[in-house]
Amino acid sequence: MHFFPQLLSGPMLPKDQAITPRASEDHNRGLHEVDATVISLDLPSAHTLRVGIALATSADDPGWTLPNVAFRIHLDDRTGAVSRIYTARSFSAVQARVEFDVVRHGADSPMMRWAAFARVGDALRLTGPRANIQIPEARGRRVALFLDDAAIPALHSILHQWPAGTQGQGWIATDDTHALAELPRIAGLQLHRVPLQAPGAQLLLQQARQLPDAASHVVWGAGERDEMRAIRQHFHTLVGLGKEDVAIAGYWKSGASNTEIDAQRQAAYGKFIAAGATLAEWDDLAIAI
Repeated sequence: MHFFPQLLSGPMLPKDQAITPRASEDHNRGLHEVDATVISLDLPSAHTLRVGIALATSADDPGWTLPNVAFRIHLDDRTGAVSRIYTARSFSAVQARVEFDVVRHGADSPMMRWAAFARVGDALRLTGPRANIQIPEARGRRVALFLDDAAIPALHSILHQWPAGTQGQGWIATDDTHALAELPRIAGLQLHRVPLQAPGAQLLLQQARQLPDAASHVVWGAGERDEMRAIRQHFHTLVGLGKEDVAIAGYWKSGASNTEIDAQRQAAYGKFIAAGATLAEWDDLAIAI
């Protein structure tokens, strides 16, 4: 099975009665309400809590086997009864096990409080799985990757299903050298660490603008929304790559909490569906957040 056409995936919205029934039905198609249990908690680095969960339901859904699969975790009352989206770093169908990483950034947030309280045996409720952006089909071209810390688990899962013979380069904005060392090594794919600097420096955009022979590439990127939007515009407008050759996602936004992003995304999605559009037409980066 070939896992690398560009897949259109919609927003992982929290449950809310404010969106229309049709919008809710369109969005939830193919998703499951999943019961899971925490079975392992590890600290592979000072910045990362690695969580292993056993799926009590939906483990036979082939969606879990795709690279870069997203799911929503519904947190409990200790953390404010909110939800957050995470990417499966790995999945084992035999063990019905999903592994994901929580980056411990030090600031107070619902997920940081959950991570502080988490114990083996805790019950979790999830919504998912949903395939997030995939590597565009290369057809002999090189792949250019642009991502930051937030997308390292997604890249980890993608590299485990990397198409044989595909070559390219990737730039990863991070100071977590341990996370980079854990990534699978792929012949013909060079990964470069971009040390973090002052917020707003848009280091990945600088690398994108310097890519030699850019028109001979396909592009995958994930990270801060404004920078990812600028990278996508660069490859579409200045380089001239088609939509099918550029797969870019905004995982977070500088200066905005995930709760704020969820609320604005949900409001935009409700208006989008009310205007007669469908989930397949959704463009998350087009939303002004």
